[in-house]
Amino acid sequence: MPVHSFKAAIVVAIMLSLSACGPGINVRSLADPTATSARQSAIELVVKTHFAAIIRDIDAGGGPELDHLLIVAQVPAKDRPTRILQLHRDADLYRESPGALVAALTLYGA
Repeated sequence: MPVHSFKAAIVVAIMLSLSACGPGINVRSLADPTATSARQSAIELVVKTHFAAIIRDIDAGGGPELDHLLIVAQVPAKDRPTRILQLHRDADLYRESPGALVAALTLYGA
């Protein structure tokens, strides 16, 4: 098997494994990081600008700043209730690490 075919097979296997980890994770963003660069920058800007309000909304189970962030992250509307529950469950992590919040939303987005 040529090296490039082996590498491609590994990439496909990793992507399939990641897609099995949870529904709605944007595996395409992992395959094409340049496609998500602008979106990730926009997510990061919103998180940095409105961090306290976003955390309050996560703690409350929703709110206007969190809704805006989910739109910027391009999280599909049908996935948002589940994502809000997941964010709420992991709120302590995001309170301590805004970068983890940015990373999660980048993966959740379309």
